[in-house]
Amino acid sequence: MRKLKKFKIKTLILTALFIFSLMIPSFAASIQELETQKQSSQEAINQAENIVNERQKKVAELEEELLGLNQKLDSLNGEVNQIKNNISELENQIAQTQAEIEKATKEENDQYEALKERLRVQYMYGIEGYSEAIFSSEDLSEQIENTQILAEIFQADNNLLKSLTQHRKEVENQKALLEQQRADLVNQKNDLDSKIAEQEKLKAQKEDILKDNEDLINAAKEEIAQEEAAIASANQQIQDIATESDRQALSNQKLMVTNTKTDATATTQEINNIVTDVKAKYGNSEDKQVISFISQIETLANNINTNNDKINKISQDTDQAGSAAEAVEKSEDIDSIQSVINDDSVSIKQIVSNLADLDVEKKKEEARKAAEEAEAERQKQIEAGQEEVKKEAEEARRKAEEEKRKAEEEAKKAKEEAERAKREQEEANRNSQNQNNSSSTGDGSWENSFISRTGWRWPLDNEFTITSLFGYRIHPIFGVGRGHEGMDIAASTGTPIHCCDGGTVILAGENGGYGNCVIIQQNSGHQVYYGHQSRINVRKGQKVNKGDVIGYVGSTGWSTGPHLHLGVLAGGGFIDPLQFYPEIDG
Repeated sequence: MRKLKKFKIKTLILTALFIFSLMIPSFAASIQELETQKQSSQEAINQAENIVNERQKKVAELEEELLGLNQKLDSLNGEVNQIKNNISELENQIAQTQAEIEKATKEENDQYEALKERLRVQYMYGIEGYSEAIFSSEDLSEQIENTQILAEIFQADNNLLKSLTQHRKEVENQKALLEQQRADLVNQKNDLDSKIAEQEKLKAQKEDILKDNEDLINAAKEEIAQEEAAIASANQQIQDIATESDRQALSNQKLMVTNTKTDATATTQEINNIVTDVKAKYGNSEDKQVISFISQIETLANNINTNNDKINKISQDTDQAGSAAEAVEKSEDIDSIQSVINDDSVSIKQIVSNLADLDVEKKKEEARKAAEEAEAERQKQIEAGQEEVKKEAEEARRKAEEEKRKAEEEAKKAKEEAERAKREQEEANRNSQNQNNSSSTGDGSWENSFISRTGWRWPLDNEFTITSLFGYRIHPIFGVGRGHEGMDIAASTGTPIHCCDGGTVILAGENGGYGNCVIIQQNSGHQVYYGHQSRINVRKGQKVNKGDVIGYVGSTGWSTGPHLHLGVLAGGGFIDPLQFYPEIDG
């Protein structure tokens, strides 16, 4: 039975050691994997410690059993020694009693012989001898003296006889005591023999236990030593993993700072380019409002450059950090500084948009003045009678009137658009609660469900006016040619924007020229951008379904009017969104 137990214990330990050996891989590529390794190593330690505790418990039980036997043996040894002492003491008492008996017997014999001799003399001489001793006295005084002597002799004999009788009783008592002591001695020797037999039995039992368990105890102690070595190795592995975790955390923190630095540098460069373009375009203007706008832009650009320098300094300090904690401490302000840069960038772009609006108004004014001047020139030419000049003046007048008409139509359209946006905003506010929960079922015709045969939902209900297609165009704000990475769909401010397909929100907030922007990672694999929103209705990480209202049309970011910018990113680049809506007539 013990051999079977020992085999099971060894098998368990070998299995634990094999599992533990599998739990010590090379350093992983991420902190998460390192944490997993650390947890696995800790579990191996716990398992090894459990095995050690089990082995130590078994050894302790055996040692406790042996200790109990040793205590019993010690107790028996004490009892045996005590019995031996008692026997020795009894033997001394018996020897002393025997000597006293012999002495008392001798004294008794001596007294007995003396009494026997007087009785023999008395018998020889008879009572007449005593009478003769009394009556043969010469006078009365001698007779009295002889009588007293005889009385004393009789008294002495009487006392001797009593003493002899008493002495005999004492001898008998001593003999009885001696017999009792000898009986006690026999009992003590019997008890001693019994204790010695029990002692020998316990010694034999102890020897059996030692013989049966010596190998098991030694094996358990050896296994404990092996497990303790494994625990030490696992602790070292955990320490190495902790060091590697800190190293990777430090690397990740430095990478985050580097990415922030890159973003800040790109934003700063973009703003500096905008400032250069604005100065080139408006630098010679004497208009006080334009000069004020340019001054505001320069102040904000200086702030951006200053904060970009701060981020560069933080990046340098972070690169010199020796631990993840130190890197975090040195870079703790970088997010707030980057946020300030982004806010200033948005403000600059808004001012640039205001400048563009102001430029439109100026062009309207210049067209009006040109028309007036052309009319004046026409009148002058008529009066001079120059027919050819009249025709040219008439043509100039016509063009001026056309420009004026266009300007008035644009102003009228802008006014009507503003009134329409106001009405639709009010309507949108009244229906916003129902619109937030609305979603498409995918049933019915294109006109009713807005679901294309490709499976994509059109993002705006009953709004199909595309004001700018995907591809090359002249930028409406900066007046330069560049690629348009999506399509613009005109709609009034507050129009609900519906999700084209189900997926996960990966961005919901300000995003450069896109203004308030929502980016959805669709289940189809496409990333869809919904830009220039007036208000966002989802949050980052939220799961959305096809048709869910994710926000409302606006004109935030680089925009000259309320519209939705719809962009589709696939395969690392932007593609034309119209390919998903073949029903839309180009």
